[in-house]
Amino acid sequence: MTPEMFRTPLHEIALSIKLLRLGGIGQFLAKAIEPPPLDAVIEAEHTLRELDALDVNDELTPLGRILAKLPIEPRFGKMMIMGCIFYVGDAVCTISAATCFPEPFISEGKRLGYIHRNFAGNRFSDHVALLSVFQAWDDARYGFERVF
Repeated sequence: MTPEMFRTPLHEIALSIKLLRLGGIGQFLAKAIEPPPLDAVIEAEHTLRELDALDVNDELTPLGRILAKLPIEPRFGKMMIMGCIFYVGDAVCTISAATCFPEPFISEGKRLGYIHRNFAGNRFSDHVALLSVFQAWDDARYGFERVF
């Protein structure tokens, strides 16, 4: 069986290391039986800094503490937190959940399919199209429930 360290994105493991105050990310991971490559550790730290989960001293920020406690990928966690701050939490949660699944549209070569274009409207955005698909499904579902 593959060790969890190789099944879980390294930046998620790094957040847990910092939350549990186990020391530096690289130093802690170097003690593993099969440590990850150094460049992967550096990339994980860089990703967390980009997300504002780590400060310049590689310590957890307040946002990083929240992200470390969420049971989701940190990028999606930050999306959801920011969505709630800006009062678009439902839409952002829907979009982030939809990005975890295969594309619902069948493309016709390099161009957007007719249905995809209709859902995206004049915005030409995959995320807007995914949100519109969910909203149409939700409206149809509630409409069906009202009939019965």
